[in-house]
Amino acid sequence: MPSILFVDDDPEDVSRFVDSLAREGAEAKALHPQDLTLDDLASASLVLVDSRLEDWPERDALTQIALKPINGKALAAILRAHSVNAKGTGLTPPAARRVRNRAGRPLGA
Repeated sequence: MPSILFVDDDPEDVSRFVDSLAREGAEAKALHPQDLTLDDLASASLVLVDSRLEDWPERDALTQIALKPINGKALAAILRAHSVNAKGTGLTPPAARRVRNRAGRPLGA
């Protein structure tokens, strides 16, 4: 069963997408970037990251600039690097996997 992970600084913003995908037979969840784990990445068939990450006080409180992805594109690069680095754990880059519905057709088809 496909699993879609939304990473958003306001997970409630994507709740309608999560609900809609669940009705189509996909597992879907939304997480704040602060709550994301490697296990979340490992279980996702597809990861979608909000392009603007404005409500992330834990990140904003840091003084080390290298630990502060400035936007969703920067965070997506970090997540991709973690998924590639974890190949020995069975984790594959989410973008390399095709997401399908219960009937075996690509979602949206």
